[in-house]
Amino acid sequence: MGHEPQIHAPAHGFVDKMSRVNLLDIDEYVDDWMRNGALSAFYGFEASKKPTGEAIQRIMETLDIFAIHIKKLNDEIKQLKAQLN
Repeated sequence: MGHEPQIHAPAHGFVDKMSRVNLLDIDEYVDDWMRNGALSAFYGFEASKKPTGEAIQRIMETLDIFAIHIKKLNDEIKQLKAQLN
């Protein structure tokens, strides 16, 4: 009896967003944010009309992306400091 793994709906949404813009690239993320006037996880999101769990999922997605951006920026800072020494 075969079992097809199910992908959580927000995971599909993330994959869809990544097909439009590389959210893990800081420059692309900022350009997308400025162009749309909202962080990618919150396009068209109206908190008063959505379940709390959906808002939390979107916040967690955003935090994960920010953590990757912080690491990339930290790595760049380390490289620049090394070049100065």
